[in-house]
Amino acid sequence: MIMEDTLKIVIIACIGAVAALLVRQYKPEFAVFAQLGGLMAVLIGAVSIISAVIEYSQELIESPYLQSGYIDVLFKAVGVAVTAKIGADICRDSGNSTLAFAVELAGKAAIILLSMPMLKTLADAAAGLLKG
Repeated sequence: MIMEDTLKIVIIACIGAVAALLVRQYKPEFAVFAQLGGLMAVLIGAVSIISAVIEYSQELIESPYLQSGYIDVLFKAVGVAVTAKIGADICRDSGNSTLAFAVELAGKAAIILLSMPMLKTLADAAAGLLKG
């Protein structure tokens, strides 16, 4: 299911990109509307994947074996990664690859910082097991 949905999204994105290129050749002022149409189609296609992620994360939060704080850290890390990627892509598109590298580095450092409490908990649990 995931692979098929992803393949559909990629095909829709490619069709939208080609449509935007064709429209740009003949009516450049309407190319942005072709891009927005492709974007909306991709986002609508992504809804099924996103809803499955939300549904599965609800199951994980309710699990007695996993602390809900770990799920929060995971979603925050994904949010930081996506934000840093978008920021870096904007910098790269404007011709500033050095700034893009700095944005990506800052995002990676933020993700490491987010994971530090989990790493401490893991180290404490390992130390407790070794002490017996």
